[in-house]
Amino acid sequence: MQKSNDLYGELPPNSRRVDIPKDMLPAENRLIEGRKYLDVARHEFTDMTPVLKLAKEIVRAQEQK
Repeated sequence: MQKSNDLYGELPPNSRRVDIPKDMLPAENRLIEGRKYLDVARHEFTDMTPVLKLAKEIVRAQEQK
């Protein structure tokens, strides 16, 4: 996956794996050692319930104006 462009022709993404070579990646796609990154695959970030609830509240508020 790291060796090929994505479907839209973007540069290859960086896998979070640390046990595989990264030298084929452009420098801007490499993780920086010691930096903290947000893991967007965690369950609390994939659960859309809070987002949908907020969207409904916003729509209701707009309808009341």
